[in-house]
Amino acid sequence: MGCTWVPPKFLLILLLLFMAYNISIFRLENAFFELAQTYYHTEARRVKAHKEFLNKTTHQLLFPRHEFKIAFFNELMQDGSSALRHYRQVTSCYPFTQ
Repeated sequence: MGCTWVPPKFLLILLLLFMAYNISIFRLENAFFELAQTYYHTEARRVKAHKEFLNKTTHQLLFPRHEFKIAFFNELMQDGSSALRHYRQVTSCYPFTQ
């Protein structure tokens, strides 16, 4: 018993529906990716803006934390060069790592 009873037009409709489903999944994936990129970019900018207001003498321990957060957000945005630059700045904040 094969698929001899299914008319060819029905198979074409199934194929078109499957293709439309794949296209909609691809669009949805791109929309979520774009939203995630925007969110992480905004969060990195927020942390950078907060870091600008820190006092280097009293908030010395917050600098590596902020740099690490920025590096992590850049890594999530798949911006490896910026993430690596900020990770290196984290290690330069500690005098015992040099």
